[in-house]
Amino acid sequence: MDKDTIKRATQLFKALGDQTRLSIVTLLLTKEWRVSDLQNALGMEQSAVSHQLKTLKIARLVKSRRKGKSVYYSLDDQHVIDLLHGVYNHLTED
Repeated sequence: MDKDTIKRATQLFKALGDQTRLSIVTLLLTKEWRVSDLQNALGMEQSAVSHQLKTLKIARLVKSRRKGKSVYYSLDDQHVIDLLHGVYNHLTED
């Protein structure tokens, strides 16, 4: 990997290296979530959840879409899903 790719990979792993952000992406493995739903599931303030989602969005781990007044968040693409499944498989293998 070149230096730029290593830098971007480091930023991605930093984004996933936070327990709250990893909890959010784990929830997003199941379906799209609104901020208010994530807030309730995590027991956090809306502003804190929004801040974490912004970090995840900058790292290209999540994306958002607007439907009416609601904004729904989901994982950015299949690569993110594969990465999370790979981590889970690594941690649970004998």
